[in-house]
Amino acid sequence: MRAYVEVHTDETGGMSSRAWTFDLGFWGTARTAETAVGALAMLQRSTGAPTIELEEQVDDFDPSFARDLEPATPGERATTMEILERARARTLELVENAEWWQLSRPSNEVPDIDPLGYASAGDLVRAFADKESRVYLPALGFEPREPLPDLVDELEASHEHVMRVVASLPDVLISVTPDGGEWTSVKLLRMLAWHERAHLGLLEALMRIW
Repeated sequence: MRAYVEVHTDETGGMSSRAWTFDLGFWGTARTAETAVGALAMLQRSTGAPTIELEEQVDDFDPSFARDLEPATPGERATTMEILERARARTLELVENAEWWQLSRPSNEVPDIDPLGYASAGDLVRAFADKESRVYLPALGFEPREPLPDLVDELEASHEHVMRVVASLPDVLISVTPDGGEWTSVKLLRMLAWHERAHLGLLEALMRIW
């Protein structure tokens, strides 16, 4: 398996690495660790790949890989839409069946988890829509949509909006954000495929009853 690593340095000088695969069978799969070697090892374990080879490493802010600059394929588009459908269906199932306190309980009251900076399960759910409709799509030049106050309404409206954009997304589209990040059609698809699905386990943990 060929892998692609992005190295991030925060404002304090701390570093982390995220390893991606572009293999369609693992589309939208990435693993994060303190080092590139660690991220590659985690990606290999999570995919079960017998071997893993570093194809490209980038260290810029919000970068694209060379592979992101290639045209998006029909398979990448279709797989992204399938992942989005399944992930949003699961999120809606969790939210619609939750007690109010499961969504509002502070994350620091849930033992044995790293909430990744999310204040509550509801905060994480809201971030699913925020990221896709007001971060990822605008990074590629699409207008951000206004959020709805009701959480279920917002999840449904954001999902419909994203699916319409993905269905008609040009195979090649490149944009540079005001902060200097580079976004492309392929990057948008893999980020959409990654984010919500990758955080569903955290959402379930934040909402658990014990």
